[in-house]
Amino acid sequence: MPEEVTVTQDILLELLENINVGVYRSTSGAGGRFLYANRAMATMFGYDSIADLLSITVSDLYVRPEDRQRFVDFVSQKGEVMQAEMEMKKKDGALVWMSLCVVAQYDPNRRLKWMDGVIEDITRRKNMEEELAKSRTLESLGILGGGIAHDFNNSLASIVACVSLVAGELGKDHPRTPVLEWVLELCEKSAVMARKLIVFSKSELPGRKEKKTTDTLIRQAVAKCSLKGISGIKIIIDTADDAGHVEINEEQFNEVIRNMIINAIEAIEERRKMFSGVSKNEDGDGFDGGRISISAENAFMPEDNIFSIPAGQYVKFCMEDNGIGIPKAFLLKVFYPYFTTRPAKNTKSKGLGLAYCYAVVKKHGGAATVESEEGKGAKFIFYLPAVG
Repeated sequence: MPEEVTVTQDILLELLENINVGVYRSTSGAGGRFLYANRAMATMFGYDSIADLLSITVSDLYVRPEDRQRFVDFVSQKGEVMQAEMEMKKKDGALVWMSLCVVAQYDPNRRLKWMDGVIEDITRRKNMEEELAKSRTLESLGILGGGIAHDFNNSLASIVACVSLVAGELGKDHPRTPVLEWVLELCEKSAVMARKLIVFSKSELPGRKEKKTTDTLIRQAVAKCSLKGISGIKIIIDTADDAGHVEINEEQFNEVIRNMIINAIEAIEERRKMFSGVSKNEDGDGFDGGRISISAENAFMPEDNIFSIPAGQYVKFCMEDNGIGIPKAFLLKVFYPYFTTRPAKNTKSKGLGLAYCYAVVKKHGGAATVESEEGKGAKFIFYLPAVG
């Protein structure tokens, strides 16, 4: 028979301090104060101690402090809230997703006295859900795009054959031949687009792959980019000395780097227009010239990672710019075909550039993501399996 244990206040306090979810009691009101919080809650919000957390108002943890009163009113009306998911703010300003279970406590006059709650950090789970949803959407678009591209290619081949036959019969000196050559040129450009769609589709394999050193791979890819007419933008390459090798289709990797550089240049140009004639001040506002930083280092991907790729050693590539940045609402869509955050009149940035990058990385067994904040540049990150 297990020994009966008398539950004392000390045992309850020890239990609350040892569990890995946050437990708290807070007052009502627009700002609100914590009457109690355990160590786990202070830790998950980035506070050094429980006393540090108790010194702030509850609304300090809200992304929009005005939402605090709305939440209090909702709890007061319902009496309890189970597993409410809310984006909140850590001490350093970082955003995290939390799941809250809150019970209202009333005084004898049925007025809200305080709220008792349990809170859990679900940021990792939300990130995994977002990544899975993005992968499924892109997979569906890839299957659709691949089917369209194959059918389009068949029609295009017939057009090219007929136009070439007519051009050959007319000869180079015929006044209509330049028009036919222009049509063939357009067909070639369309064929390039179709090939990108096929790469984006699920059925296309990477093709011939070679083992490459990371630094050489990046520098050769940048060197092959045509940057004529681009001024005032520095490209900085920084690869770790011990960065591993990768096995990759070099032609496709070069296209990935080219597309990402083009995207970064356009973002920088947009920001340059915003701050035309304004130099950067002490607060970091303004524009002091364009920068594109490309780096590579080793990274270990653990089991159950948000990308659902095998655990192991990877090479982490980062391309960071100081351009206009990407609004948070668009981050999940930046790899979608023909999606753009640029104004409608800017057609240069609409296409398969970033979608192609995502597809190539995924088909090499890697993962791609982006970090950005509007007005503060963007960082594109992709992982490729490291090889010995």
